[in-house]
Amino acid sequence: MTIRAAPVSFPMTTTRRTTTLRSTTTIRRSIARSIPSKPRGPFYLDLDLVRRDVTEGKAGTALVLTVTVVRASDCSPIKDAAVDIWHCDAGGLYSGYPGQLGGVDTTGETFLRGTQITDDAGIARFDSIYPGWYPGRTTHIHFKVHLSSNLEATSQMYFPEDVTTAVYGTAPYDARGQKDTANTADGIAGDPPPPLLNVSKDGSSYQAGLTVGGGRPFLNKREAISPTREKPLTR
Repeated sequence: MTIRAAPVSFPMTTTRRTTTLRSTTTIRRSIARSIPSKPRGPFYLDLDLVRRDVTEGKAGTALVLTVTVVRASDCSPIKDAAVDIWHCDAGGLYSGYPGQLGGVDTTGETFLRGTQITDDAGIARFDSIYPGWYPGRTTHIHFKVHLSSNLEATSQMYFPEDVTTAVYGTAPYDARGQKDTANTADGIAGDPPPPLLNVSKDGSSYQAGLTVGGGRPFLNKREAISPTREKPLTR
């Protein structure tokens, strides 16, 4: 099942990245201004975890996430883009870092992180769980789209409030209760909030999809980078 939403444009930046997926590196600089760009957050790890299933046994409501990468100009798919995702578990913890909620240290762990390469239809799929929450943030998933070794975009995906409320009323999320920050009150998501994931229920699990594309800006929101010039995403 493929879930599509209206394309969302993102700023593309050149960046230094060493990875088995990409062979060359360049110095980071901004080359485009498209919206919405969001900070990658303090919990990004540059790992080559090319895998669809990112759960590593973490408890939570199953989530099949579909990210479709297209050209914003004509919505044609972009093949062979690398899509990274990372998010917290049901308890609000990220893998790979000390100082998590309750003083938990997850250094060396890699749960709920992964990379997929887009297929002929521009689609990358992940098997994960519905993200939990932590104080001051609404429910979200971080992601990066790498079009080449030196061209990338970073942003965050958000969920409909009614779906999140329903999920957080079930185990294991109900142990912590409902989140303390709405989409509209989240300082990173901004106001007005960004487009939400298109989410549908499939038995006891959920499917969520977002289509992202490059191109000229169409929303006037705060940038996470300092752009120097506009450049539509072309490939």
